[in-house]
Amino acid sequence: MAADLVENPRIEHTFVHDLESAFYVVFWLSIRLLPNSWSPSKRAIVMEEVFNPLASSDGGPSSKANWMARPPRGHRFSVNDNEPLSSLIDALLHLFFIRHFCPGDDESLIVNARATLGAGYTLADLADHTKIISLFRESLKKTWPRRRDPPTPQDIENLDHQCSSKSKSKSKSKRSKSCYGEDTEENSNKRYRYRRE
Repeated sequence: MAADLVENPRIEHTFVHDLESAFYVVFWLSIRLLPNSWSPSKRAIVMEEVFNPLASSDGGPSSKANWMARPPRGHRFSVNDNEPLSSLIDALLHLFFIRHFCPGDDESLIVNARATLGAGYTLADLADHTKIISLFRESLKKTWPRRRDPPTPQDIENLDHQCSSKSKSKSKSKRSKSCYGEDTEENSNKRYRYRRE
């Protein structure tokens, strides 16, 4: 489910939410069933924060939106020996990043972040399906691996003990903060207004 819908189910559901949800399906399958560059602990953290945020004791509904606002920079996700799929996931991740990036007071910071993390994408690229379709077309034109390996469940580190110890050591107010501050209805609406512009 799209990150802002997880955070606030009362907002209007649009086709952009469905596009983002489709990205999560591709991303989840790649993390769980294809050999990839992430360690078992990294996979576990992303599974907890991005794919199971409501059950996470360390972030709740805001954790998915916060993670999407700060996609991995130094440790890029890649599927082993599959550059076309790796590039597609990376492009989709950075395209949807712009929906969740939290603007600050410094306008140059926003521009720079969009140029680097957003790979030059703008919110206008999500006005229809055109950009998404073009990303898939560009990816499908590349040479994909010819082998047909069966899906292989990847190791996921058990974080149950880590999450429980984290929740004891952090105050509730720290866990419930997003990039806009406390998760109040006012702040949630502020994020929603920005994403719609």
